[in-house]
Amino acid sequence: MNIFRKRFGKDNVGFMKPVGQRVVDAGCGTLIDPDAHLARVYFNIKDEAKHSSPLVIVKGLTKAFVENKIDVTSEIQRIKSSFEIVSSGKDITIVEGTGHAGVGSILGINNAIIAKELGIPVVLVGTGGLGSTYDELALNKQFYDNYKVPVLGIIVNKVKISKLPMVKHYMTLGARQLEVPLLGCIPHTAGFDSPSCSDLEILFGQNMLSKRDAAQKRFKNYELVTTSLERFMELLNGKRNVRLEGTCFITHSSRVDLIMGLITHINSKVTSNNYESGLILSGINDATLPKVAEDCIKHCKFPVLASKTTTAETMRLIANYTAKMDPKDPELVSSLMAQIEPHIYVDAMLKEAQKRSSEM
Repeated sequence: MNIFRKRFGKDNVGFMKPVGQRVVDAGCGTLIDPDAHLARVYFNIKDEAKHSSPLVIVKGLTKAFVENKIDVTSEIQRIKSSFEIVSSGKDITIVEGTGHAGVGSILGINNAIIAKELGIPVVLVGTGGLGSTYDELALNKQFYDNYKVPVLGIIVNKVKISKLPMVKHYMTLGARQLEVPLLGCIPHTAGFDSPSCSDLEILFGQNMLSKRDAAQKRFKNYELVTTSLERFMELLNGKRNVRLEGTCFITHSSRVDLIMGLITHINSKVTSNNYESGLILSGINDATLPKVAEDCIKHCKFPVLASKTTTAETMRLIANYTAKMDPKDPELVSSLMAQIEPHIYVDAMLKEAQKRSSEM
């Protein structure tokens, strides 16, 4: 989006995400997809929210589609009408898909159907790696081929920096087998795709126990702590070869000894409020924190969060969570775009789009 705004002018680029699987309130009770909300806020998009994100799959909607309680033809027409509005007067319009090519098939509105109905080509995006990434891209391309939707090329995202030259070389060769060009090979940047403290609040359904100064802080890794206080303090004091910066510790809320040990350690070692670690207390409903611990947490120098679930479930929720960029953190969004943009081959993409337009 940002690349094309620079190329064509900010008022000459449209955007929409036809189908969303998650929802946020865009204001006045209008529910839209989080990616569409991010684009609208960050890029100050003026189109009505309902056109940026015409269909969101709220609870119960999938069953309603399957039971024919919702007319698929009408929904497709609504998406097409929104596309006409957001693309009117624009040189180019970005249409963001949802997941792989077949997502939405149970509704009768998958990505390939939408692309065909809108008369637009697609760019396939795969994640990291080589073999499994290629297999995934090959399956998706075949799906679009079945609908006779032109594929401009492929982009490989979140590639380990150490493997970037290798993946770029072999994916260029692999793309030729699919009869499309490689249009980008983007390195993975640690920390950008981890949840912020604000994300974790939503994930756990609990407000931060500490001050919310660090609501946008993100952690590089999570460390489960079930050991004795003595061994934990050895860890904190550097007697073991463990990197603590950017680590969020997870322990049960009943382990007051570990909680107070961490707070005491940080208060004695850190003079600023920018300590990079954090703490998540699981099973917060199972144990009552002593008042002295509550008071210390409220004023401590690092973020402390709460989870009602067990320690194991808390870790599972974090592991399975897919973080989204937050419009409340524009600096992070800008930083991420600056790192991605040099690795997308815009000229090749536009050249391919011009060549394939004759196939539509």
